[in-house]
Amino acid sequence: NALIELVRSFWRPRWAKDWQGQLLITCGAVAWTTDCHKGLTQVAEGDKSAMKKTKKKQISFINRLTDMVRGQLSKIDRNKVVALITMEIHNRDVMDKMIRAKIADPSDFMWLSQLRFIYEPDKGAHGMCHVRQTNCMLQ
Repeated sequence: NALIELVRSFWRPRWAKDWQGQLLITCGAVAWTTDCHKGLTQVAEGDKSAMKKTKKKQISFINRLTDMVRGQLSKIDRNKVVALITMEIHNRDVMDKMIRAKIADPSDFMWLSQLRFIYEPDKGAHGMCHVRQTNCMLQ
């Protein structure tokens, strides 16, 4: 739970050493989904620059990751960070497409067609992560 809450706002290089790569990527996907949904909701409510602000936050996160990968890392930790960078760049590109297409609502098909990772902390013993695309859901 703590990693999901902190992955974006308080990213620390030691996390690449402390957590498994798949968990880092999944938490990044949950944070990205949450950020985009919030941004699209704000656009729908009239803040036309909300997605651009969200993309700027995404770019800042990618920059912190690239600074990290340029430093001293073990081979395994470097591979984890490079995989995370790859996913985050893809996410940035999706955001860019949505901005250019002027997507203005979280119910727009362009957003719904993305894999969206939603974490529900109150479900199951440790919470549950749902992966959604269009109106399909995987648990």
